[in-house]
Amino acid sequence: MRKYEPIWIALKKNITVSIAAPVRDHKTIIQGLRKEKWRDLAYKLQRSEAGYKLEVTEVVEEVIITFTLKEHTLITMDML
Repeated sequence: MRKYEPIWIALKKNITVSIAAPVRDHKTIIQGLRKEKWRDLAYKLQRSEAGYKLEVTEVVEEVIITFTLKEHTLITMDML
C-alpha cells in the first residue's frame, strides 16, 4: 500500500478526513493525497460515468488538516 493511500480510502468512504501532522509536513501530505486521487482511475471513471467530477479541498488549522471530497455534477450534451 502506498504512503497516502489509506487517507484517500478513508476520504472516499467518509467524505471528510482530519489528520494531525507537523506543519512542516502539510505541503507534502496535501500533494500526496492529490496524487492518490489522480492515480485512482477506476474510482474517477466510476464517478464520471455517474455524472460527477471529484474535487478535494483542504482546510489547515494549526496542526490539523481537514480534507473534504466534493462531487460536482457534470454538464453533458445530453443535458442540454
